[in-house]
Amino acid sequence: MVPHFGRNPTKLCLIFNRIVDFIYEHHHHRLQSWDQFFLQPDQLHKYAQGVHHQGAPLSNCFGFIDGTVRGIARPQENERVMYNGHKQLHSIKFQSVVIPNGLIANLHGPIEGKRHDSTMLQQTGVLYDLHRIAFYNGDTLCLYGDPAYPLGVHLQAPFRNMYLGLYNHAMSEVQVAVAVSVYTRLILLVCSHTPHFVGVFRHASFSWCVITCLVFLACLHASFFGVHTPCFTHFDIEY
Repeated sequence: MVPHFGRNPTKLCLIFNRIVDFIYEHHHHRLQSWDQFFLQPDQLHKYAQGVHHQGAPLSNCFGFIDGTVRGIARPQENERVMYNGHKQLHSIKFQSVVIPNGLIANLHGPIEGKRHDSTMLQQTGVLYDLHRIAFYNGDTLCLYGDPAYPLGVHLQAPFRNMYLGLYNHAMSEVQVAVAVSVYTRLILLVCSHTPHFVGVFRHASFSWCVITCLVFLACLHASFFGVHTPCFTHFDIEY
């Protein structure tokens, strides 16, 4: 990049971080708002149809919710708050909702590493939003998550009964098809190469995660589910 732009590495780094800050400050709300054109009831219904047609037993599941743990350097303060006992490392956590059209529809974080997924769910208010928007012609729509989440009309999870293993397996197959193609690539793309020096709530570290989700918003497709990913021209973006 130095020969191409004629700037030294320090200057290029400052420019890059300034652009990251600008995008985060002006557009990170798009990953926390459910009032988006691609999250309207008719669109959610199409996503649910796409998920069901690919083998999911649920006919009203329009997306998948999950939490991710991101390792950080051992903090000098509040060490216990940041320690995740399940993963046995100091960390921050993100909660995301992915949908079949290739988008991360909702992203919250960072949150302290010790927090349970069910606690994140309550703190982020996602259930409240689902009660408000997850309907189509009077029928309820839902998200699907892992057993850590509480069961409800708008939130489903695997059955604990071993005799319903086929149901759990079928839902897991579709969940992986969505999550691997969207969520894992986006979050790990930016963070996986910096496992040892990410500090506690260091602005750049979690901003990069959010910005990656925003930048890839119009770059992924979901033909596998028979739905379309909107491009940048569909978004009302002001600078």
